[in-house]
Amino acid sequence: KIAEEYTAWRIFALNERDSASARYKRLLSGKKTIIQYWESDCHSFSMLKQIALKIFSIVPSTSKSERCFSTFEFCHSKLQNKLSSERIHKLLYIKINEKQLKSDGDQEISDCLQDNISEGFFCDSDK
Repeated sequence: KIAEEYTAWRIFALNERDSASARYKRLLSGKKTIIQYWESDCHSFSMLKQIALKIFSIVPSTSKSERCFSTFEFCHSKLQNKLSSERIHKLLYIKINEKQLKSDGDQEISDCLQDNISEGFFCDSDK
């Protein structure tokens, strides 16, 4: 059903573009946002409209990826650059989920992690 609706919408959208309709010109000029387009011009494509509105309502942000890189730099520094990939994945998992561990009452795990990082016990070369 969704594939049929997408095909019908695609034909509709191409016809709008080819005929240079007023709706298409408003969208192209920026007078109408993509969300406004889906809300006002796509009533006959209800399933596709729901999906499009959810997708286009997502706020793009790089903060999560920046946070991950920052965490990686903390765990894999110049002093700790001999970590195996398995060990770095485990360390990153613990570090990223540290707040959750703390909220679950596992302060001991968090303290142990912090002590081990500062003392360099996560280095594979220490084995």
